[in-house]
Amino acid sequence: MKKIFVFFVLAMFLLSACTTAQLPVTQSPTEIVYATPDVSMATPAVGFAVVRKVAGTQTFLLRSSPDPKAFLSGQVAPGAVGTLLGINKTGDWALLEFKEQSQSGWAPIESLDLTIAQ
Repeated sequence: MKKIFVFFVLAMFLLSACTTAQLPVTQSPTEIVYATPDVSMATPAVGFAVVRKVAGTQTFLLRSSPDPKAFLSGQVAPGAVGTLLGINKTGDWALLEFKEQSQSGWAPIESLDLTIAQ
């Protein structure tokens, strides 16, 4: 009986050594992939825009087309200054380029302070 007990303990020890250790799960940072803005929808315009600051907002999202449901094409901080590249046909979205942040995309004009060159 003693031999069976020793054999059992030895077998359990060997089996426990063969199990895989549970390593802590660490989340690796994910890279955000942005869509390319559709410039074909823009009527050329020259000027600049400042993204309005809104209380509680830390980022301002740029879109790939003049549609609030369009894919994201970038993000900038409120107060960022961008170059105006164009305006859509209905005049409610602006195509902007933010060179310092290497971002470009469409933004609703109501969220911007625009200066358009004549």
